This record gives sequence, structure tokens and C-alpha cells, in this order.
Amino acid sequence: MIEKLPAEAIASQMERMIGPSGCLRSLRLSSNKEITEAVALVYRTALTPKALPSLQIAYMCAVGEMKAALNTMASFANAPAVTLGVDKAPSFESFPSADLAEWIFVFLVSAATSLANVKNSLIAMMGLSPNLFELFVKRMPLSSPWFVSRYPAAHYALVYVLKLHCEKQEHFLANCEWLTDRSRLPMLRDGTTAHHSAAELDALAALLPLSQLAPDSRYYSL
Repeated sequence: MIEKLPAEAIASQMERMIGPSGCLRSLRLSSNKEITEAVALVYRTALTPKALPSLQIAYMCAVGEMKAALNTMASFANAPAVTLGVDKAPSFESFPSADLAEWIFVFLVSAATSLANVKNSLIAMMGLSPNLFELFVKRMPLSSPWFVSRYPAAHYALVYVLKLHCEKQEHFLANCEWLTDRSRLPMLRDGTTAHHSAAELDALAALLPLSQLAPDSRYYSL
């Protein structure tokens, strides 16, 4: 139903639905499977890059709640707070338990699959700050031992959706700073994705030596 609404109408109501006081947040925990599936569909649809204004609001809401979930998990693991460096994201309250925080984090990362799976979308790559790749690789605790060992489900979800995203964005390698002569192709000198391949390898180099890395996460990292 939501995908049939005008983009302007969706944007104006987005924060009311999934923001800090959003009416749909509590419904994610409903015991009714049909309700939870419907709410998950709303989140996935909201994070589909069809209209930039509504996507930006939905993305910031998701990032803000991911931050709250990560900080709750970090607190229970006696780890440093996670900042993510996103000032525009709404502020969400922490969660009462690490289990709930991990569940919410997995829910939100899974909802972002609709964004991660879009191939070469300029809206997804350049309309969001930080873009999904930078958020997952550079700002999330992707290789932090406390996150890897204490919250394997959350870490697996992050690695899996990141893998899907990298597979879809073939330009990451094609536009790699190692493979293009930027002196001859000046339009690529400051390419948004020029350094992504190096970032991918840096993330792998940090992840693979970790003994706490779950087998499934190790598989998808490769």
C-alpha cells in the first residue's frame, strides 16, 4: 500500500511512522506474524531509492536507531560508545536489553537490503550521507572484537548485507584508484567510490584474523 502513495505524502509522514516516536516501532515486536511482516515491508519500502526526500528521512531514522541499538550493545559489553558521525540522525533512546537491541539492529540492517540491492543507483550512492558503504564499512564496528564476539547475529547481518551491496556495485572495482589513470581521467580524481576497493580490503584484513569471527560471517566476508 505504501508504495502506491505519492512520494511527497510518504516523506511528510516518514518520521511519524519510524522516527523516535514512530507509530510502527512497537508493532515490530507484535506476536502477530502478519503485522510484523507488514511493518518490515514498510521499512524496506521506505529504504528503497525511489524518491530522495522520503529516502533521506527514512535513512536518517534507520541510522539513528541503529546507533541507539549499537550503543546499547556496546554498553552491555563494556565497550566504548559508537558515534557513527551522523549529526542529522534523530536521537533514539537506548534499549532495555542487549538482546532487544541486537534484534532491532538486525531488523534495520535487513530492511536496508532493499537499498543495498539496487544496482548503480545515484540516489543511493550520492544522495545519502554517509552512503551505505561508508556507513557499514567505515563507521560501524565491523571489525571490533566486542561486536564480533558478543553479537554474532548482528555482525552476520551487517556482513551479509554489505556483501550484497558490494556485489551489486560493480563500479567499486571498475572505478578503483589502482586501476584507473586519474591523470588522464580527471573526472575520476575525486570519485565517490574510487577508494572503496581499498576500504573493502582493509575491512577484510581487520576481520579475517579475528578468532571470534563466526564461520558464516567469515564465509560471507570472503
